[in-house]
Amino acid sequence: MKYKYKVGDIVEVVFIGKSYTSYDTKFKLLNFQNKDVNPVFHLKKGDKGKIWARTKHEDYEDNLYAIVLEDFSEILIGEAGIEQYPKE
Repeated sequence: MKYKYKVGDIVEVVFIGKSYTSYDTKFKLLNFQNKDVNPVFHLKKGDKGKIWARTKHEDYEDNLYAIVLEDFSEILIGEAGIEQYPKE
């Protein structure tokens, strides 16, 4: 599956259900600050951030993106959970 977005793109969260809170192998691989758990209780539809890494899901055909949000928190989210910002 080809990546839709590239590192450096600004994106908006459109579906929180595509975020990952405990994918520790990817958190370690992508060098997240917290390599065990990344709670997303603060995550809201409409949050914006910058893609700083991308990877493939180990078990499913999905592209995953590491994003630093405007509040400097980090999230890992599937491609269907984000859209380009601003919309083209």
